[in-house]
Amino acid sequence: VVHVSNEGQRFAFALPPAYEEVDSELIIMSKDSVNVTVRFPNSIVEEVDVGAGNVTYFSLAGKVSRTIVDLEDKGVTISAPSPISVYLTNSETTDVRNPDSTILRPIDADDIDDVFIMSYTPGPNSAQEQWSPKGFFMVVAAANSGETDVEVWSIQEDGDYILEREATLFSNQVLTANEWEIGTGQERDYTGTMIRSTQPVAVYAGHGCAKLPYTVDDFQTRYVFESMPRSSEYGTSFSTNSLHFGEQGGYV
Repeated sequence: VVHVSNEGQRFAFALPPAYEEVDSELIIMSKDSVNVTVRFPNSIVEEVDVGAGNVTYFSLAGKVSRTIVDLEDKGVTISAPSPISVYLTNSETTDVRNPDSTILRPIDADDIDDVFIMSYTPGPNSAQEQWSPKGFFMVVAAANSGETDVEVWSIQEDGDYILEREATLFSNQVLTANEWEIGTGQERDYTGTMIRSTQPVAVYAGHGCAKLPYTVDDFQTRYVFESMPRSSEYGTSFSTNSLHFGEQGGYV
Protein backbone atom coordinates (compact mmCIF):
# COMPACT_ATOMS: atom_id res chain seq x y z
CA VAL A 1 0.00 0.00 0.00
CA VAL A 2 1.34 3.44 -0.93
CA HIS A 3 0.08 6.53 0.88
CA VAL A 4 0.18 9.56 -1.42
CA SER A 5 -0.23 13.04 0.02
CA ASN A 6 -1.69 15.82 -2.11
CA GLU A 7 0.22 18.39 -0.07
CA GLY A 8 3.49 19.77 -1.39
CA GLN A 9 5.61 22.86 -1.91
CA ARG A 10 5.84 22.93 -5.70
CA PHE A 11 3.27 22.36 -8.45
CA ALA A 12 3.04 22.88 -12.21
CA PHE A 13 0.06 23.00 -14.56
CA ALA A 14 -1.38 24.47 -17.75
CA LEU A 15 -4.93 25.13 -18.86
CA PRO A 16 -6.26 22.27 -21.02
CA PRO A 17 -7.67 22.93 -24.49
CA ALA A 18 -11.28 23.53 -23.37
CA TYR A 19 -10.66 25.60 -20.22
CA GLU A 20 -11.30 29.33 -20.61
CA GLU A 21 -9.10 31.47 -18.38
CA VAL A 22 -11.99 33.79 -17.47
CA ASP A 23 -13.76 30.82 -15.83
CA SER A 24 -10.66 29.21 -14.28
CA GLU A 25 -9.24 29.63 -10.79
CA LEU A 26 -6.98 28.00 -8.25
CA ILE A 27 -8.20 26.84 -4.85
CA ILE A 28 -5.33 26.87 -2.34
CA MET A 29 -5.42 25.44 1.18
CA SER A 30 -2.84 25.30 3.97
CA LYS A 31 -2.67 24.28 7.61
CA ASP A 32 -0.46 27.29 8.34
CA SER A 33 -0.42 30.87 7.09
CA VAL A 34 1.80 30.96 4.04
CA ASN A 35 2.78 33.20 1.12
CA VAL A 36 2.37 31.32 -2.17
CA THR A 37 4.23 32.33 -5.33
CA VAL A 38 2.56 31.77 -8.72
CA ARG A 39 4.83 32.15 -11.76
CA PHE A 40 3.19 32.65 -15.14
CA PRO A 41 4.72 32.74 -18.63
CA ASN A 42 6.52 35.95 -19.68
CA SER A 43 8.08 36.24 -16.18
CA ILE A 44 4.83 37.39 -14.53
CA VAL A 45 4.90 36.61 -10.79
CA GLU A 46 2.07 37.03 -8.29
CA GLU A 47 2.03 36.46 -4.54
CA VAL A 48 -1.00 34.94 -2.78
CA ASP A 49 -1.47 35.11 0.98
CA VAL A 50 -3.15 31.98 2.30
CA GLY A 51 -4.45 32.02 5.88
CA ALA A 52 -4.10 29.06 8.22
CA GLY A 53 -6.97 26.65 7.67
CA ASN A 54 -8.59 28.92 5.09
CA VAL A 55 -9.61 28.26 1.50
CA THR A 56 -8.18 30.89 -0.86
CA TYR A 57 -9.50 31.42 -4.39
CA PHE A 58 -7.16 32.87 -7.00
CA SER A 59 -8.58 33.82 -10.41
CA LEU A 60 -6.57 33.02 -13.55
CA ALA A 61 -8.51 35.48 -15.72
CA GLY A 62 -6.18 37.54 -17.89
CA LYS A 63 -3.08 35.72 -16.65
CA VAL A 64 -2.82 32.58 -18.78
CA SER A 65 -4.56 31.05 -21.80
CA ARG A 66 -5.47 27.49 -22.72
CA THR A 67 -3.09 25.27 -24.64
CA ILE A 68 -3.76 24.67 -28.34
CA VAL A 69 -0.72 23.45 -30.30
CA ASP A 70 2.10 20.97 -29.67
CA LEU A 71 4.62 23.17 -27.83
CA GLU A 72 3.76 26.45 -26.08
CA ASP A 73 5.06 28.71 -23.32
CA LYS A 74 1.91 28.42 -21.21
CA GLY A 75 3.01 26.48 -18.14
CA VAL A 76 2.43 27.84 -14.63
CA THR A 77 4.41 26.91 -11.50
CA ILE A 78 3.31 27.31 -7.88
CA SER A 79 5.70 27.29 -4.91
CA ALA A 80 5.36 27.73 -1.16
CA PRO A 81 7.74 27.53 1.83
CA SER A 82 5.46 25.01 3.58
CA PRO A 83 3.05 22.32 2.31
CA ILE A 84 -0.15 23.40 0.58
CA SER A 85 -2.92 21.70 -1.43
CA VAL A 86 -4.01 23.13 -4.77
CA TYR A 87 -7.03 22.53 -6.99
CA LEU A 88 -7.56 23.83 -10.52
CA THR A 89 -11.23 24.48 -11.33
CA ASN A 90 -13.22 25.70 -14.31
CA SER A 91 -16.87 26.71 -14.03
CA GLU A 92 -17.77 26.12 -17.68
CA THR A 93 -15.72 24.36 -20.36
CA THR A 94 -15.97 25.64 -23.93
CA ASP A 95 -17.55 22.65 -25.67
CA VAL A 96 -19.50 20.46 -23.28
CA ARG A 97 -20.41 23.30 -20.89
CA ASN A 98 -19.91 21.32 -17.71
CA PRO A 99 -17.80 22.42 -14.73
CA ASP A 100 -14.60 20.50 -14.10
CA SER A 101 -11.73 20.41 -11.62
CA THR A 102 -8.60 18.48 -10.72
CA ILE A 103 -6.28 18.35 -7.75
CA LEU A 104 -2.69 19.22 -8.61
CA ARG A 105 -0.09 16.65 -7.65
CA PRO A 106 3.02 18.04 -5.93
CA ILE A 107 6.36 17.94 -7.70
CA ASP A 108 9.60 16.95 -5.95
CA ALA A 109 13.14 17.39 -7.24
CA ASP A 110 13.60 13.63 -7.62
CA ASP A 111 10.27 12.94 -9.36
CA ILE A 112 11.43 11.52 -12.69
CA ASP A 113 9.50 8.23 -12.56
CA ASP A 114 7.59 7.13 -15.64
CA VAL A 115 4.05 8.42 -16.00
CA PHE A 116 1.37 6.40 -17.80
CA ILE A 117 -1.61 8.11 -19.40
CA MET A 118 -5.06 6.96 -18.25
CA SER A 119 -7.99 8.25 -20.26
CA TYR A 120 -11.72 7.56 -20.58
CA THR A 121 -14.04 5.65 -22.88
CA PRO A 122 -15.54 8.02 -25.48
CA GLY A 123 -19.08 9.05 -24.55
CA PRO A 124 -22.29 9.29 -26.59
CA ASN A 125 -21.90 11.33 -29.79
CA SER A 126 -18.14 11.65 -29.26
CA ALA A 127 -17.58 11.35 -33.02
CA GLN A 128 -19.35 14.67 -33.59
CA GLU A 129 -17.01 17.51 -34.49
CA GLN A 130 -18.13 19.84 -31.70
CA TRP A 131 -16.53 17.58 -29.10
CA SER A 132 -13.01 18.82 -29.66
CA PRO A 133 -10.51 17.72 -28.65
CA LYS A 134 -11.26 14.08 -27.94
CA GLY A 135 -8.54 12.42 -25.86
CA PHE A 136 -5.56 14.63 -25.00
CA PHE A 137 -2.64 14.90 -22.60
CA MET A 138 -0.20 17.60 -21.53
CA VAL A 139 3.38 17.48 -20.20
CA VAL A 140 4.39 20.57 -18.22
CA ALA A 141 8.05 21.35 -17.45
CA ALA A 142 8.34 21.56 -13.65
CA ALA A 143 12.10 22.00 -13.08
CA ASN A 144 13.43 25.28 -11.70
CA SER A 145 15.86 25.69 -14.58
CA GLY A 146 17.58 23.97 -17.47
CA GLU A 147 16.34 21.71 -20.25
CA THR A 148 13.96 18.80 -19.76
CA ASP A 149 14.13 16.08 -22.40
CA VAL A 150 10.80 14.28 -22.81
CA GLU A 151 10.05 10.98 -24.56
CA VAL A 152 6.55 9.83 -25.50
CA TRP A 153 6.18 6.05 -25.90
CA SER A 154 2.97 4.52 -27.27
CA ILE A 155 1.74 1.02 -26.50
CA GLN A 156 1.06 -1.31 -29.42
CA GLU A 157 -1.50 -4.08 -29.84
CA ASP A 158 1.13 -6.71 -28.95
CA GLY A 159 1.98 -4.86 -25.71
CA ASP A 160 5.31 -3.49 -26.90
CA TYR A 161 6.21 0.19 -26.67
CA ILE A 162 7.65 2.32 -29.46
CA LEU A 163 9.14 5.80 -29.21
CA GLU A 164 6.72 8.23 -30.90
CA ARG A 165 7.92 11.72 -30.01
CA GLU A 166 10.88 13.48 -28.45
CA ALA A 167 10.91 17.07 -27.24
CA THR A 168 13.05 19.42 -25.18
CA LEU A 169 11.12 21.62 -22.76
CA PHE A 170 12.34 24.74 -21.03
CA SER A 171 10.81 26.45 -17.99
CA ASN A 172 7.06 27.13 -18.38
CA GLN A 173 6.81 25.11 -21.60
CA VAL A 174 3.99 22.65 -22.27
CA LEU A 175 3.86 19.72 -24.70
CA THR A 176 0.22 19.09 -25.70
CA ALA A 177 -1.08 16.05 -27.60
CA ASN A 178 -4.63 16.52 -28.85
CA GLU A 179 -4.45 15.38 -32.47
CA TRP A 180 -1.58 12.90 -32.45
CA GLU A 181 -2.16 9.68 -34.36
CA ILE A 182 -0.40 7.31 -31.98
CA GLY A 183 -1.19 4.14 -30.08
CA THR A 184 -4.09 1.78 -30.64
CA GLY A 185 -7.06 3.61 -29.08
CA GLN A 186 -10.07 5.05 -30.82
CA GLU A 187 -11.32 8.65 -30.66
CA ARG A 188 -7.76 9.67 -29.75
CA ASP A 189 -7.67 7.61 -26.59
CA TYR A 190 -4.06 7.80 -25.39
CA THR A 191 -4.47 5.32 -22.53
CA GLY A 192 -1.25 3.39 -21.92
CA THR A 193 1.04 6.04 -23.40
CA MET A 194 4.24 6.33 -21.33
CA ILE A 195 6.02 9.60 -20.55
CA ARG A 196 9.71 9.65 -19.64
CA SER A 197 11.71 12.75 -18.74
CA THR A 198 15.17 13.81 -17.55
CA GLN A 199 13.75 16.33 -15.05
CA PRO A 200 10.45 16.52 -13.14
CA VAL A 201 7.31 17.11 -15.20
CA ALA A 202 3.62 17.38 -14.39
CA VAL A 203 1.40 15.25 -16.64
CA TYR A 204 -2.31 15.78 -17.21
CA ALA A 205 -4.78 13.88 -19.37
CA GLY A 206 -8.43 14.13 -20.25
CA HIS A 207 -11.16 13.68 -22.80
CA GLY A 208 -13.47 16.17 -24.47
CA CYS A 209 -16.37 13.72 -24.55
CA ALA A 210 -15.92 11.06 -21.89
CA LYS A 211 -18.45 8.36 -21.02
CA LEU A 212 -19.37 9.01 -17.39
CA PRO A 213 -22.45 7.79 -15.50
CA TYR A 214 -25.26 10.32 -15.06
CA THR A 215 -27.62 7.76 -13.55
CA VAL A 216 -27.36 3.98 -13.21
CA ASP A 217 -28.74 3.39 -16.72
CA ASP A 218 -27.78 6.62 -18.44
CA PHE A 219 -24.32 7.78 -19.52
CA GLN A 220 -23.66 11.37 -20.53
CA THR A 221 -20.89 13.20 -22.33
CA ARG A 222 -18.63 14.99 -19.86
CA TYR A 223 -15.41 16.96 -20.19
CA VAL A 224 -12.79 15.54 -17.83
CA PHE A 225 -9.23 16.61 -17.01
CA GLU A 226 -7.03 15.01 -14.36
CA SER A 227 -3.50 14.96 -13.02
CA MET A 228 -1.70 11.70 -13.77
CA PRO A 229 0.12 9.85 -10.95
CA ARG A 230 3.72 8.78 -11.30
CA SER A 231 4.44 5.06 -11.33
CA SER A 232 6.04 5.32 -7.87
CA GLU A 233 2.62 6.37 -6.51
CA TYR A 234 0.86 3.16 -7.56
CA GLY A 235 -0.50 0.97 -4.77
CA THR A 236 -2.16 -2.38 -4.20
CA SER A 237 -5.04 -1.48 -1.87
CA PHE A 238 -7.62 1.30 -2.22
CA SER A 239 -10.72 2.59 -0.45
CA THR A 240 -13.72 4.22 -2.11
CA ASN A 241 -17.20 5.29 -1.13
CA SER A 242 -20.46 4.69 -2.97
CA LEU A 243 -21.60 7.41 -5.35
CA HIS A 244 -25.20 8.57 -5.61
CA PHE A 245 -26.27 6.51 -8.64
CA GLY A 246 -29.18 4.62 -7.11
CA GLU A 247 -29.31 1.12 -5.69
CA GLN A 248 -26.63 -0.27 -8.00
CA GLY A 249 -23.94 2.03 -6.57
CA GLY A 250 -21.14 3.68 -8.49
CA TYR A 251 -18.43 2.77 -10.96
CA VAL A 252 -14.69 2.20 -10.62
